[in-house]
Amino acid sequence: MVKIFTSRISYAGQDKIDTTVKSGEGLGDVLAPTWALVAGYKLYEAQQADNQAEIDRWKQDKYSGDLTEPLTDQQYTELIWN
Repeated sequence: MVKIFTSRISYAGQDKIDTTVKSGEGLGDVLAPTWALVAGYKLYEAQQADNQAEIDRWKQDKYSGDLTEPLTDQQYTELIWN
């Protein structure tokens, strides 16, 4: 059985697993959210703050050109667990 605990991003122990979409690798990469989920949540946050620079940053996938769908906290959580 494997136990995984949460910690601060600054944790530097040898048993650290980075589960961020940007830098996760190995097991961390498997557990990381997708860029589409992260972008959707970031876009939603930017829209709520009326931050045009961040809206422009997250509104479209830079590789595919697809438009990003904004995701609320609840939507993000539901999608990450499905």
